Amino acid sequence: MKHTKEQIEKIAKEVLDKTNFTYDTKEKMIVRENEDFYLDGEKINSWNVSVFFGEEDWGKNQLAGLVINDENGHPVYLQHSFNSFIYYKIHDNGNISTEVRQGSK
Repeated sequence: MKHTKEQIEKIAKEVLDKTNFTYDTKEKMIVRENEDFYLDGEKINSWNVSVFFGEEDWGKNQLAGLVINDENGHPVYLQHSFNSFIYYKIHDNGNISTEVRQGSK
């Protein structure tokens, strides 16, 4: 893998902050290598970052998974419910745009 767990955690925090995804910063992020991740039919080296999120009144007890491409350090998507995904696109100026999709594609 090109990136370390620490580098991926830093990237994840930047992505979540830039896209205003509110997560529980008191809980530790869980960072692990993906063993079998395929994107558009091609296996890629990637990381999965798990974070807790939710409403303050109900407790931040829901789990979201952010997938980061190890090759370029770019986020692929964040899955925050059973079939709801936020896909990311990194622009040349460093801005991140998002697209919410239902299902895996």
